[in-house]
Amino acid sequence: HAFLNVAIAYMRQGLYDQAGLIAASAIEKQPKAAALYNVMGLVYLSQDNSRSATESFLAALGADPQNDDARLNLAALELAYGNFDSALKRFDEVLEHRKDDASILMSRAVALRGLGRYDEAERGYLAAQGLDRTNTDVDYNLCVLHQQYTQKYEEAKRWCETYLGRIDKGHPKHAEVSRRVKSVDATLKALKKLP
Repeated sequence: HAFLNVAIAYMRQGLYDQAGLIAASAIEKQPKAAALYNVMGLVYLSQDNSRSATESFLAALGADPQNDDARLNLAALELAYGNFDSALKRFDEVLEHRKDDASILMSRAVALRGLGRYDEAERGYLAAQGLDRTNTDVDYNLCVLHQQYTQKYEEAKRWCETYLGRIDKGHPKHAEVSRRVKSVDATLKALKKLP
């Protein structure tokens, strides 16, 4: 536990190389320490080494099949690489005993969107919002879902504007969502002109 705590402390300080050295050294002494493999996976991610990160997260799950941290890290990695089926499966496994975790529900909804299951994705986002009304990412994802995927432009406009109303102009996504609103407005205007 001491090695794990030191490795985590280094990671929190952004000292990933040191965290990796501590975790690797500890794994040599405790080859079944799932939490240390999870830390190594995070170290590899910080180095953009997704293959080794995946191997480490899988090793963590091999050592402890109930390790939700490793399962969620692996699911996030799979989501980033478009492996939506596998990510969805992992989110579902964690949700079996963490049903009220808004962040997992939202990540699951992203996987559903990637699979083209848009109605289910929307229900997932709304469920996440019901659990955590402070999370503006739900508004953003509903904006994207309806503008890019469902073409429900009135819904897109509503969610994009809701999102803009909850963030300030300095927010990194403000300009992007402002462009989305303009695009949706132009689309709605063009649709009204159609016979």
